[in-house]
Amino acid sequence: HTYGDQSGIVALFSGERTEPGSRRLTNCQFAYFQYPAQIDYAELFCLRRSSEGCEVYSCAHLLNDRRRIKANAAPLLALYADGDGATVGNGIPEPTAVVQSSPGREQFYWRLTSPMPPREAEHLNRRLAYAMGADESGWDLTQLLRVPGTRNHKYPETPIVKIVALRDE
Repeated sequence: HTYGDQSGIVALFSGERTEPGSRRLTNCQFAYFQYPAQIDYAELFCLRRSSEGCEVYSCAHLLNDRRRIKANAAPLLALYADGDGATVGNGIPEPTAVVQSSPGREQFYWRLTSPMPPREAEHLNRRLAYAMGADESGWDLTQLLRVPGTRNHKYPETPIVKIVALRDE
């Protein structure tokens, strides 16, 4: 949904939370996979790290090189915002995908009809986040968002990160 028929590099990050609710992660790992050729390996990495009790995050767009910096951002096929408890309000298009990272917390994605230059997409991500009252740091080109199918170990219940809405329009 977010990468479409593009090609590039998927950037993943994982780390073990020192205790529930803590922001500190240890045993951190970065992993990079070619998309679409290595997406099965990326999925295995995510599921393995999650089963080991680690948080798993993905860069919300593809990269052109194996380093998660703004200069390496590939054109974006989807805009995104970390809702952090915010909801989509009046005047904001309905997202094409909603990922529940924990009960009451969502990540929102808006699929575009064609790829957009990274800086322009980042500007729109920021506008969406501010208009929604979402996480004001959850829109940039180096943003990491939780991966569906993994567990959120921030909470003692370790909820599964899941896709709750997906539209092709």
